[in-house]
Amino acid sequence: MGGDLVRNVRRLAADDRISKIIDYRVKEFLKTREEGLDRVFIELSFCILTANYRADKSIYIQRRIWRGFLEYPYDILSIRLRELGYRYPYTRAKYIVEARDKLDIIGKIIYSDLSRFKMRELLSKHIRGIGYKEASHFLRNIGYFDLAILDRHILRLLRQYSYISDIPRLDKRIYNRIEQIVINIADEVGIMPGILDLYLWYMMTGRILK
Repeated sequence: MGGDLVRNVRRLAADDRISKIIDYRVKEFLKTREEGLDRVFIELSFCILTANYRADKSIYIQRRIWRGFLEYPYDILSIRLRELGYRYPYTRAKYIVEARDKLDIIGKIIYSDLSRFKMRELLSKHIRGIGYKEASHFLRNIGYFDLAILDRHILRLLRQYSYISDIPRLDKRIYNRIEQIVINIADEVGIMPGILDLYLWYMMTGRILK
């Protein structure tokens, strides 16, 4: 079954329409990091919002709030999140405001020569609301493509193609183990794990988001 997944991804990659959309997304991710720390923080805020929440709705909220992630005090940010229908307005507003106070630390991590795995470890250590999945998502969205984003869609796909037998709770040890499976798939296809994620998401949802 595993070989079928590799063939299906290669087939998608050979589709000019899909590959052009993904190439455009990749350029957007690289541009986000180049635009500086404020823009990077807006993307971090988006990734905090996506935990246990829909990506498309988080994109909508990110676009509506935008610099408010950098500027709003906790009470205003939580109200705006609630007004926009966000499921966890108070907890996530708190996480975002706390992360904003660590902007210098975030900058030192992501603009360093550290490995992406070390970056992820430090982000998950220092930023509340950011675990391995969210940190991997954030780093991909600012142009680092070395890590796997193990959300429920990807785990279901791995189970469908018999790479895993069930969908486990992801502690760090299990995350690292399943991530290596995705890295091996990416190597076989000939693309990086963070870009492979876009193809896998398209296979599961018919959409290419971020």
